[in-house]
Amino acid sequence: SSDVCSSDLVIIGDGQDADYLTGKLRDTAITNITWHKGTFSTGFIESQVSQASICLGIFGCSHKSQRVLPFKLYYYMAMGMPILTGGTKIIDRLNKIALCSQGQPAFLTCAPGDPKALAAKLQQLARSSQQLDVYKKTSRQFYENNLSNKHISNKLEQLFSADTNNDTLL
Repeated sequence: SSDVCSSDLVIIGDGQDADYLTGKLRDTAITNITWHKGTFSTGFIESQVSQASICLGIFGCSHKSQRVLPFKLYYYMAMGMPILTGGTKIIDRLNKIALCSQGQPAFLTCAPGDPKALAAKLQQLARSSQQLDVYKKTSRQFYENNLSNKHISNKLEQLFSADTNNDTLL
């Protein structure tokens, strides 16, 4: 659909699939991609992310991608950005936590390892600013409720205060 084709796509950094992506992009007529290669300050990344309509996570099928939450997702959540990522085991688990505490998943998902599913989801989201607005709130709420410094500090305080009669620490 023209929804995604007419959207500007911004890639920041040159991770492990940069060579593969470079080859794929060279073989297409796509002109609406801006790729910032290299290492950048957090200020630059923050300014780019804050201008995005949606932030993309990871879409691989490896064992690692099934169990890790990449740092960029923490960053996106802290900024209250809607996130589309592969429906991996860890993401599915976090979405279940969010459903229980917030009544709404924290992440939009599509099938990992399926470029057509990713394109279809992006086309759907390009036509649904209301859905993106909901996920801006839910990603930030999930961060505040589960990953923020305040939440972690409270959990540590509970852990240590529960063990005041015991002289051994973890």
